[in-house]
Amino acid sequence: MSDRISAITTLIAAIISGVIALGIPLVYFLTAYQHEKAVVSTAAEITTRMVSNFAAQYPGLWPFMEYRIEEVLYRSGGDVPEGVSKQILDKDNNVVLDLPREAPFPAITLEKRFWISGQPAGAVVLKRSYRGLLKKTAVALLVGLLAGLMSFLALRRLPISALNKALADLYEEKEKTSAILKGIGDAVITIDKDLCVLTANMRAEIVLGAAQEVLAGKSMERLFSADAFEHAELLPSFFRRVTAQGEILVFPNDIIRKQGEREFFSLSGAPIRDKRGVISGGVFVIRDVTQHHQFQEEQLKLQQMESLGVLAGGIAHDFNNLLSLILGNAELVAIDMAPDDPKRKMLLNACESIEHARSLTGRLLTFSSGGAPLQEEINISQLIKQRADSLLAGSNVRVHYNMLPSIFPVSADVVQMGQVVQNIVLNSKEAMPNGGDLKISAENLILEANNLLTLPAGAYVRISFSDTGPGISIENRSRIFEPYFSTKTRGAQKGMGLGLATCLSIVKKHGGALSVESNPEQGAVFQVVLPAI
Repeated sequence: MSDRISAITTLIAAIISGVIALGIPLVYFLTAYQHEKAVVSTAAEITTRMVSNFAAQYPGLWPFMEYRIEEVLYRSGGDVPEGVSKQILDKDNNVVLDLPREAPFPAITLEKRFWISGQPAGAVVLKRSYRGLLKKTAVALLVGLLAGLMSFLALRRLPISALNKALADLYEEKEKTSAILKGIGDAVITIDKDLCVLTANMRAEIVLGAAQEVLAGKSMERLFSADAFEHAELLPSFFRRVTAQGEILVFPNDIIRKQGEREFFSLSGAPIRDKRGVISGGVFVIRDVTQHHQFQEEQLKLQQMESLGVLAGGIAHDFNNLLSLILGNAELVAIDMAPDDPKRKMLLNACESIEHARSLTGRLLTFSSGGAPLQEEINISQLIKQRADSLLAGSNVRVHYNMLPSIFPVSADVVQMGQVVQNIVLNSKEAMPNGGDLKISAENLILEANNLLTLPAGAYVRISFSDTGPGISIENRSRIFEPYFSTKTRGAQKGMGLGLATCLSIVKKHGGALSVESNPEQGAVFQVVLPAI
């Protein structure tokens, strides 16, 4: 292994030294040669232009006016740079003017012809020797060889033993890095055979609630204690199966955080081996699957609501027909009664109660196919302001609007969407009996594919209702959209537990999403996301 590394080191050193030795003079020669060519080309261009202009003035005589040509060139600044020889030829290539200068071999030669009235008239020939350039290149070659030799000696004398150790360390670090990269984006922790943390990425800091410096050296048994996580009592044996037996495992259960809001994590592990194949520790990937659990719960709720909708739809249709019949007959009886008849007033009160009953059946119909929205293009900002201003008029709740003027148009059922706004605003109002602030905003939203709302990619409008009430407890937050769940006293007007469930059903039928964010004593924020036209 050492001989192979030595041979490789020698070869690399020779290649680098050769590049340095030849590169310096080659780069110098090519750069200087191009400069010389540019000088000759520029001089030829200037001279040709001046001779051509002079010959055009004396078309037939100019070949016999060599002294005038030389005078014109000198007077007009047309003299060539030092070391450049010049010849002026007529159309038959006879020499008209020869300005000999030192231009020994090898030299750069450039000939440029010119015309008078479209006919060949003559040519300008310039030469410049680059013998001096070759001499300087030879000096640059010596410098390059010296630099190459010094580089070869410096590179060849690198300590082979240090290189061997670096390669061994690099191999082990490569294995660790490779394992970490496989779990990038999740919490990744490497441990030794004693189950103590060696390294942890930034995501692990968030999951375990401690900085990397604090986590280093801590026992995994302490970090995943039974007080903090469910199923933690099964983890020590799981860790040892990976670090002692070399198994690649996936923990059969999700780890659930007990403290605060419940979070779910999946856990997988793989051993880390050194270059001899000996297990030196393990790497563990912790993935947050809370959103997956929430999605499953949301799907279960939707299935429950669909089942309830089928039942509610059948009952509500029949019940609504009965109420319509009762209401119609009662109104007919009221018409035939005298306006001052006391019984007529009692009958009208009964009619009002029947209307309330019909309103309740309307909410039940929202869960069934009979409550499908009759959609049309609406001004959602105007609808929100009208309903909120009407509901909060005379109350001690202050409403603040932040509506973008260029909000996307929305296709919705005006009645059903008005019911959504009404239920959410009333919830906020009832949550602030002593007054408070309700902020309502509407903004445009562009969703990409595979978004957290599980909605199709496209343009949407997001409406936010943020109040300063007491907030929603962690226990109730996951249940507030369930039918018939309520923390208020039940009655004919409120507390039936259908308000937010109705909102969720309506928003879903419009192809949107409804969510809530809240912490105790920090208010609540309801967000309605609707597809734009």
